[in-house]
Amino acid sequence: MLFRPMFALGALVLGALTLTGASAQGKWPTRPVKLIVHAPAGGAADIYARLVADGLQAKWSQPVVVENRSGANGLVATQALMHAAPDGHTLMQTATGPVAMNPLMHGKAYDPATAYAAIGPVSSSGMIVVAGANEPYTDLRGMAAYAKANPGKMSYATAGAGAVPHIGMEYVNVSLGADLLHVPFRGEAQFIPELLAGRVSVAMMVAGSALPHVQSGKLKAIAVTSAERNPALPGVKTLQEDGIKVALPLWFGLVAPAGTPAEILKTINTDLAAVTASAPVQKRFAELSVTVPPPISPEGYRQYLIDESKKWATMVKETNISLKAE
Repeated sequence: MLFRPMFALGALVLGALTLTGASAQGKWPTRPVKLIVHAPAGGAADIYARLVADGLQAKWSQPVVVENRSGANGLVATQALMHAAPDGHTLMQTATGPVAMNPLMHGKAYDPATAYAAIGPVSSSGMIVVAGANEPYTDLRGMAAYAKANPGKMSYATAGAGAVPHIGMEYVNVSLGADLLHVPFRGEAQFIPELLAGRVSVAMMVAGSALPHVQSGKLKAIAVTSAERNPALPGVKTLQEDGIKVALPLWFGLVAPAGTPAEILKTINTDLAAVTASAPVQKRFAELSVTVPPPISPEGYRQYLIDESKKWATMVKETNISLKAE
């Protein structure tokens, strides 16, 4: 489960965030900070990272530069982070997929317990299963029935093998017997035009990326992966309502190279929590159907990453889903 909302942060204004955290350190950061993002520019992960970067830059009086390193379900970004100096000047925004799937796909070198140092959460949200506007079904049951009546004709897009939407859609496939063809891309920004053109049938997308296209009528939502219905889409059923047994939230958080000093991790953790609690970020996240988990220490967040990795490993094993690139 995601963090329980027991200690909700109060809203803070970004302009007032310069008196705590890193400013007390004095010696850090001493130069621009690089924030690696495991997805291409323009997608939801990139949007969240740039909001965080802007807020941290205002606090630290140093540029926080977003560097997009997409590919291999976050492996490219993770390798770049692991080769960076552990001095707090290189960070990475990671997500459910890279943390949960990389240990299964690439071995213990990417175990979240040792591959990097945990900092804290950025956001969490449900995903939305979307279909082309002209697809002749309105929910997952209808999609499965249409797929069975038209074998070999339906496909789903993802940001790559092993990504959470891949595992989620394969779980839907297994549960409903839909037998959709998986078509992997490098990111959401790459497959959205294919969805709009009808060259792929469906996709499981981050809510913030999917909603503008759904609200404009260019795509239609056929399910949400959260435990409850999305307030922005009250008429769209959850996975459970269509017979799928799980809820699949998607989260993002910050990590640093292994060996980064604990005091720097604590400073970034505190400043990150303040930035994500600020009124401007809260407003933008609400527009994107994203919530901010309550604050948690770096050590607590490390344990959360370990628990998430174990949870998804169990799900992959139980459903016999292949994580091999296609």
